[in-house]
Amino acid sequence: MKKIIISLTILAMTQVAMARDVSPLTKILKIHTYKDAAVIKIENPAPNTYNCTFSHSGEFLAIRFNDTQGREMYSAILSAYMTDTRISLISAHCDNIWGASKSMNKVYRVDLEK
Repeated sequence: MKKIIISLTILAMTQVAMARDVSPLTKILKIHTYKDAAVIKIENPAPNTYNCTFSHSGEFLAIRFNDTQGREMYSAILSAYMTDTRISLISAHCDNIWGASKSMNKVYRVDLEK
C-alpha cells in the first residue's frame, strides 16, 4: 500500500511539473526584440493559467536569449514570421521582461505547421 501511495504521489507531481499552456495555431503579428530577450505578439491568445500579471499575457509571450535553446526557438519564430507559417507556442511560467507588473508567459517550446 505504501508503494502505491508513493507511486501515485510521484505521478501527480510529474503531471503538475509537465503542465504547460499551449496557444492555438496562430500567426505572429509582431516581434519586439531587446538586448537579451524578445516579446512575440500572436493573433490567437494562449491561456494564462500561470496568472502572469500583464493584462495581455496570452497575446504576448516572452523568450530569453541567455541560452542556446532560447536562441534556437527564436530562430524558428523568425522563420515562421518571415514565411507566414502558423505556429503554436507552448509556455511555462511567467517572465517579467517588461517589469514585474507586466509579467507574461515564457516560451518553452515552438511548434510550426505548414
